[in-house]
Amino acid sequence: MKKLLIFLTMFFLVMSCGKPSSQKAFENRMSDIKSADQIKAKELINSSDSPAVQKFENFYMNFFKKIEYKVLSAEEKGNESVLQVEIKAPNVLEPFIDIFKEGLSLAFSGATEEDMDKFFNDSMNNILESKDLNYMTGTVPVYMVKTDGDWEIDTEKSTDLFVYLTGGLSTFAQQ
Repeated sequence: MKKLLIFLTMFFLVMSCGKPSSQKAFENRMSDIKSADQIKAKELINSSDSPAVQKFENFYMNFFKKIEYKVLSAEEKGNESVLQVEIKAPNVLEPFIDIFKEGLSLAFSGATEEDMDKFFNDSMNNILESKDLNYMTGTVPVYMVKTDGDWEIDTEKSTDLFVYLTGGLSTFAQQ
């Protein structure tokens, strides 16, 4: 029995050490985001160029918890790395378009900014509670760069990842 425990311990140590450092960094970042760590999640939200994404911080704290991912491969070359990541995330773009149209009607009826904010925040949070919540799934490349010894996601190259991490809202302005 003691030999089996030693073998299992060694096996798990070897397996955990076998990941490329860029993959470990990505998984740590995703773990922070999925845990709805306020600081890490806000960094991600603020890195988006979409005002729609930045407006719904509270929504995204709950949204991030619903994301599932799996790193399929990682290829490091010097200070650059490309990960292939299978990802599943709530698709909130279609429901948001409906909410946006309703919000426009509300705005033209003379609603205050406070009323508008409440309407949008309540509506967005209701999306995640819907029984009809749809998910986006796919495999995306995640580009990582090592800067000052730390691996970071290259946000300019990893646009497909951010489509998933925003539930599609990062594409809203492009429509």
